[in-house]
Amino acid sequence: MTWGKVTGVKTSYKQTAVKDLDEHIPGGAGKEIGEMYQFSLDFAYNAFQADTLKAWDLEKTGIHVPTTCLREYIEPEDWIAAGIVTG
Repeated sequence: MTWGKVTGVKTSYKQTAVKDLDEHIPGGAGKEIGEMYQFSLDFAYNAFQADTLKAWDLEKTGIHVPTTCLREYIEPEDWIAAGIVTG
């Protein structure tokens, strides 16, 4: 797990169902998040829409779309200040 390697925090993966997220995240947000993940799993991120433009499509037209990998996003973040990792 990239986040764990960068922060030094032990991480693990556990597949969950929509009902699990709904039980642990209050106010309907868990259900919404779970259904979003389930949609991506069932239909892909863009629901297989062939006309969805991707970064590489825009690059072909001369529009530069800067992207980063997950590690490049995680490394500069201050996870201690965010209260996610204790120092």
